[in-house]
Amino acid sequence: MLESGSQWRRWDLHIHTPDTALNDQFGDWDEYLAAIEAQTDVRVIGITDYFSIANYSRLKAYQEAGRIPEIDLLIPNIEFRISPPNDRARAVNIHLLVSPDDPNHEAEINNALGRLTWTYNNRNYSCLPDQLRAFGRAFDDTAGNDRAAMRVGATQFKPDFSALRDWFQREHWLQQNAIVAVSAGTDGLSGFLNDGGWAGHREEIARFSRMLFSGRPGERDFWLGKRSPDDLEAIKRLGGFKPCIHGSDAHDIAHLFRPDEDRFCWIKADTTFEGLRQLIYEPEDRVYIGPTPPVLYDEARVIRAITLSNSDGWFDDIEIPLNAALVSIIGQKGSGKSALAELTACAAGSWASNESGSFMRRAGAHLQGMKVELLWGDGERSAVGIGDDPPDDGHVRYLSQKFVERLCSDDHIGDELVREIEAVVFSYLDPSDTLNASSFDELRALSTEGIRAEGDRLREEIQRLTAEECALRDNAAKLGEKNARIRSLTEEKDGLAKQLPKPATDEEAKHQADLQAKPAGIGCRPASGWSG
Repeated sequence: MLESGSQWRRWDLHIHTPDTALNDQFGDWDEYLAAIEAQTDVRVIGITDYFSIANYSRLKAYQEAGRIPEIDLLIPNIEFRISPPNDRARAVNIHLLVSPDDPNHEAEINNALGRLTWTYNNRNYSCLPDQLRAFGRAFDDTAGNDRAAMRVGATQFKPDFSALRDWFQREHWLQQNAIVAVSAGTDGLSGFLNDGGWAGHREEIARFSRMLFSGRPGERDFWLGKRSPDDLEAIKRLGGFKPCIHGSDAHDIAHLFRPDEDRFCWIKADTTFEGLRQLIYEPEDRVYIGPTPPVLYDEARVIRAITLSNSDGWFDDIEIPLNAALVSIIGQKGSGKSALAELTACAAGSWASNESGSFMRRAGAHLQGMKVELLWGDGERSAVGIGDDPPDDGHVRYLSQKFVERLCSDDHIGDELVREIEAVVFSYLDPSDTLNASSFDELRALSTEGIRAEGDRLREEIQRLTAEECALRDNAAKLGEKNARIRSLTEEKDGLAKQLPKPATDEEAKHQADLQAKPAGIGCRPASGWSG
């Protein structure tokens, strides 16, 4: 069966099982398996237990025996509770999601857990079930049976964060095959106060993790840098953008695959551990928390599958599923890439029958009676028989290889290519956004009318200011000449004043003073006040 690539699927990466070390409210394993088999929505589950993969191994054995066939992937999720406690006096929950791809992964995980130790009463206890039970009995001698001893041991085994980080960094296999995820709730990062005494530990734990367990929209927005630009520096300091994943954290049948507020975890990836790892590199586009997966396309414009039949041996009778995003057809020359594209265009009403050298023109006579059917994302179907009149509703725009080559040639690099691109863009606009325009050119004219008017006003203002500047520059250029003229006249005035005879009487002195004052009365000003 052909695959259609990455699809949105439900993952629940945090569920417990019967016999979980703490807070086990499940019934027996048969009831648990039946509950998983009764649902069809969740395709990947993270089997969670404290410091152990024993219950993962048990569920894996059930699946290998034929149970829970609808689950594509089981992922071991080891939950650690570490010290120091956060500001709310709760141990911090850190998870290791481990790849099951290595056939020997269970032994590798247990070998690594055997090297994680904690000291109680001068004795080291490792993180393996037998050792945890021994620790439980050493701490509480009333813990008689194995389940009680395991519960006490798992409750008390709280390695220091630095010790856990150092252990993980020494375990090469784990580093290559595990993803660290920390709870973002009150049993994790949110339990620390930003300005509290453990704020430094909070930052170190955040840097250590690659993912966050959280279903809260605000938490997701923060770690994607979408809440506020002011968060970006803090995110950079904490190790960069991180994806938020979620799970039901079920400890009983009633909550199995039922997180609060229907905050389901949708991941767009193959149901593989590498698909999960891809979230680290695309934390926004690959994971979504909500009741339903995001709808990013108009389903009526998405081709979900192509069915070919009655081709008389030219093609297999086959249904080819398609992804809603980018699809590329890969194959050697002559393997049918262009043929498939042309048949799809024909069924969608976008085939140009005058395309010279095309597969349809060369092989059309041999394909009479062949049927091509398209399944659209909204459930509608469109079909065409080769030789019949093709539909003319034009659901898609088909650009053949020859057409694109012609548009991109030196002779057509300008207007024709631009017109084709604009036509495709215009065809995908919502009618409410077209302003009743009938073409991209008309829409552009309507949309830019205000901008063009403002441009005209600015041009006129620039012209006015330019003319004013030129006048000022002309006046400034004449300023030296005018200052020189003022100096010359001043010197001439001073010379004439020196030639005046000394007054013989007071009345004659008064007349001379009046004559010397007359230039100021006819508008002469100092050079610094000259205005031209």
